[in-house]
Amino acid sequence: MYVSSHLEPQGARPALSLQALFRGLVVLCLFVAAGGFVACGDGSALRPCSNADDCLADEVCYNKECRAKCTSDDNCLGYDKCNSKTGLCGPAESNQDGGTTQDQVTLPPQCGNQQVEQGEQCDGPNLNGQSCQSQGFAGGNLTCNSSCQFDTSACQQSNNCGNNTIDLGEECDGANLNGQTCQSRGFQQGTLKCSAGCRFDTTSCGAAPKCGNGALDPGEDCDGANLNNQNCQTQGFASGNLQCTNGCRFDTSLCKQAPTCGNGSIDAGEECDGTNLNNETCQTKGFTGGSLRCTNGCKLDTSACTQAPKCGNGAIDAGEQCDGTNLNNETCQTKGFSGGTLRCSRSCTLDTSGCTQASKCGNGQIDTGEECDGTNLANKTCQTQGFDSGTLKCASCKLDTSGCQQSTTKKKFGELCATSAECSSGLCLVRQGDPKGYCSAQCTKDA
Repeated sequence: MYVSSHLEPQGARPALSLQALFRGLVVLCLFVAAGGFVACGDGSALRPCSNADDCLADEVCYNKECRAKCTSDDNCLGYDKCNSKTGLCGPAESNQDGGTTQDQVTLPPQCGNQQVEQGEQCDGPNLNGQSCQSQGFAGGNLTCNSSCQFDTSACQQSNNCGNNTIDLGEECDGANLNGQTCQSRGFQQGTLKCSAGCRFDTTSCGAAPKCGNGALDPGEDCDGANLNNQNCQTQGFASGNLQCTNGCRFDTSLCKQAPTCGNGSIDAGEECDGTNLNNETCQTKGFTGGSLRCTNGCKLDTSACTQAPKCGNGAIDAGEQCDGTNLNNETCQTKGFSGGTLRCSRSCTLDTSGCTQASKCGNGQIDTGEECDGTNLANKTCQTQGFDSGTLKCASCKLDTSGCQQSTTKKKFGELCATSAECSSGLCLVRQGDPKGYCSAQCTKDA
């Protein structure tokens, strides 16, 4: 038979603490055989359980432990009775006529066993047949809290809960708090919310923090030097010095953001970004004109800026080919000539007038250094060369007078002449407009 024993017996059964009683409950299973008692249990500790499914068929889950189930008062010790509902032995309560009954055995309620017991409104999903409507609400979702009491926070006073309008029976609705705050509800700080049942939710309300005490109180980001192990990097910046304001809020003014070249904004370390030149121009950079640009590395590019030339300073400025004796390493040869002297003009442009080109004798053209070229005698004749007659020729681009002839008889002083070659004095004076003149004597200097 099953036997229960009380480790802490009390003189008055009704005053016995049930919790203390069942903490000391020891169940033994004995079977009378062969003139002696034989233990049918293995003597091990009671097995844990969360519900009856974790125990054997002849056991009951009580106080998260599997215990032997009684079937009659004979299975219990002393004055204990067997509760036919729970299958456990326990002290009996008196009837009005002084008798006892096994169904009056009472056990302490166990919140969490999904059974609604004395003092409990519900247990887990077991709402004991109740709903928001049975609790006087218009609708919503009734739940059970960890103390096995009804939680009506999701119940709705009105069928219109959720329309952001304060209807009859509602304290609030969504973001509409009816002008209420944590302070108006008696708290010092925090954020007032509205529950799904259109009731005020003050779980985020609280007392005012004590900013300045160096400790992180509710609602504070930091306090003095106490930054709560935060820094600029944890706040999303690349570097810098995180600080705490007098209001115990993070101060990121000294934090630095990593530059993002190409976003159009002038970030730290950037001179420009795209078309954003930070109000700079070629002129602000010391040039007289041109187009200022921004490189792909967000640096100013002055390569297209221009400077007004300063001719005469000896330096090759923008727009100048040379300056004074500074020919910018140019020569007659680099400019396509065969020789000569390259110069710089007063306007700082190269002057090639002193450069010479190698003659190209035989091309029929009178090039530099040539007297003639082939049959091209440059309109010269034997007569223009001082001869009386004959044929002038060209040899190696030089005039050849070997074919010219001189008269053997020279005209004397005062005789008509056409050229000085006709006169013995070698001088023929011809008036302007006259076809011929007179041979004259050569002039000599007075002694």
